[in-house]
Amino acid sequence: MGTSIIFFSAKTQYQNLGDMIINREILLQLRNYGKLIVDDKGVPEWFCNDLEIDFYERSSNYNMTFEILIIWYALKALFKKECKIYFVLKPGHFYGEFSFIHLLKLLYFVIIKFFGVRICRFGASIGPFSKSMELIESFKSKLMYFYSVRDGISKDYAHQIGIEKVFIFPDMAWIMKATNESFVKPTKGDKYVVFSFRKSTHNLGAILEYKNYLFETLDKIIELVCKKWSYKLVLSYQVEDDKNICQELMQKYKDIYNVSFMEKKINLQTAYTLYSGAEMVFSNRLHVLMLAILSGSLPIGVVDIKEHNKITGIFADEELSNLIINIYSKQSIIDSLSDIVNKKYLFRKQLDTCLERQRNKASELFLSVFGDNDI
Repeated sequence: MGTSIIFFSAKTQYQNLGDMIINREILLQLRNYGKLIVDDKGVPEWFCNDLEIDFYERSSNYNMTFEILIIWYALKALFKKECKIYFVLKPGHFYGEFSFIHLLKLLYFVIIKFFGVRICRFGASIGPFSKSMELIESFKSKLMYFYSVRDGISKDYAHQIGIEKVFIFPDMAWIMKATNESFVKPTKGDKYVVFSFRKSTHNLGAILEYKNYLFETLDKIIELVCKKWSYKLVLSYQVEDDKNICQELMQKYKDIYNVSFMEKKINLQTAYTLYSGAEMVFSNRLHVLMLAILSGSLPIGVVDIKEHNKITGIFADEELSNLIINIYSKQSIIDSLSDIVNKKYLFRKQLDTCLERQRNKASELFLSVFGDNDI
């Protein structure tokens, strides 16, 4: 394999544990395939530490901007045929309206593509976009060396907006591995379940309606789980913005059920510890559910199946839709949950198989992208 220089930007949502996880994981994987240069300008030092970015990997060590640095290395690589330059886009969910910055980014893609830079995207969901953004995304994809999404719904949407060559690459959380140092089982005590929720979907115009349906669904879940099955409820949050709704749920249930609230936003260590001891983890955040899978717990999505399509898409791809509760469904929640609990060992076996399959798929695709032959 020839020499590769891989560029990556660490700029993302810094208060979201899920974003830290998927960015840290992709950096861990990319180090296997070349020299890594990470855009750390304006990124909080604590976040760089969480991502485990080494000093020599930081673009701030160079006397030029990250964007110019990519072009500089691409120019030098023109005289070294064995050297390949990659610009890897951050993973996550991309959607929204047009802004002028998107045209500038598109122009930059055209420039670095001209100089031979291989632009790649791994482990992303896309849509919905505005019509103008659909055109930009479609054109942008034609400039990319490797264009992938992390679920079937995103792939179908990509085809709808004119993107023909689309791979499915697993969400980065699938390929994480909990080490013995970080994965600590909690001490024995009360059987408990975890609630961890965001207050809305991306449709901000329907926050009140969504919240009402969510709370009605949670009322039914907690009555079964905490009243009938006598489980303790633990409320926690992985994203700072979720703290208020979790506090609201605490106030709603504390005088009725055995409930506790984790005041501080949990980190990766706390998440492994908390989720590994839980009978079930209920959430409408993808990476709460993904960490529950990695921790050996049973993840149950409580979602708007249309608006939370990155969850429903990933779960549907792995034939895990039975672990999804649609807040707008008329189906009996008692029947759905009872069926999940009765089959929990089968689900757990299925989840372990999914983890192995996705890790193997990711390894194969990484090798094809960063190998000596074109994909």
